[in-house]
Amino acid sequence: MRHALSSGLRAAIYSIPRSKSLRWICGDEPRLSIRRLVAVDFARPYSSGIAIYDGLTPDEALRATGTAKTTATICTDSTDEALYMADIESLKCIVARSNGKAVLSRIICGQSQALAKDTVAVALDYFKNTPNNFNILLHTPETGTWIVSTPERLLDMKLDSGRISTMALAGTMPTPADGLCQWDIKNIREQAIVSDEIIRQLNKAHVQNIRNYTCNVASGAVTHICTHIYGTTASPNAYRELLDILSPTPALGGWPRHTALRLIRKFEKHPRQLYGGYISIEDDKTAQAFVTLRCAHTDNQGRYCIYTGSGILSNSDAESERNETALKASGLLRSILNSI
Repeated sequence: MRHALSSGLRAAIYSIPRSKSLRWICGDEPRLSIRRLVAVDFARPYSSGIAIYDGLTPDEALRATGTAKTTATICTDSTDEALYMADIESLKCIVARSNGKAVLSRIICGQSQALAKDTVAVALDYFKNTPNNFNILLHTPETGTWIVSTPERLLDMKLDSGRISTMALAGTMPTPADGLCQWDIKNIREQAIVSDEIIRQLNKAHVQNIRNYTCNVASGAVTHICTHIYGTTASPNAYRELLDILSPTPALGGWPRHTALRLIRKFEKHPRQLYGGYISIEDDKTAQAFVTLRCAHTDNQGRYCIYTGSGILSNSDAESERNETALKASGLLRSILNSI
């Protein structure tokens, strides 16, 4: 992967949740198998995604060189925290009118000697603390280089049976030492907005036998309320159709969706790019997509842009939301600054 990054190859290393092994994928065409990875920007359709194919073995990649320079622009100016908190106060008043939600993200930017020296080592240091997440380091000419460790599965589909699963992951609190979570009204309501909307969209898409259960899921320094949702579909094209229907869920955009997306465009001064979108892994039996969270856009000069966000409701506390975004970014920032 180090050669792929330095040579500009279209490549990724990744691990599926609860898997201890990293998988490799590299190539512009599916020469070895039909397995492929598709990275989709926030609030964009599946058809706009950027693909990496199973085209080169690691040994073959060592002898290959990339043919295109990256066209992605990395943000270099962090979001001002005082402005972020002021925007939260403004958003609270706006979302109160619809009893809705909007997700406001911010970016933390800088330059790291560790990243400039060995991006792969930084990524692996980050991943070792999140074995239950979908972990990936990817590079394409279109997206640049991204480090991602996400606890949120957007969609999993067994292609032979039509069985699907997804999740609503919204409520957030610092992971308690004793593991016992006491959720406040804001987080409970935020979780309900997300899970109710996902189930509504699945019903609208004629998904059958929908069932769900709710639990707590720890991811590094934070714990979330998680509602696992299951169902079945008879449509052979359901995977891509459902991705376009579900993404972005209220966990990443807000609700009502069109209002929330308009507010994001109004308040956020940075492009989200892959943040809040998803990464899909597909083969002949299974297709699964994970929301791009707890992530950073990086380059070979050691520059980084960490994306983090929080769901804003009418009863949000600006300081608590700011602190939540810092906590979500803390593990990745620690690896970027201290891993070497």
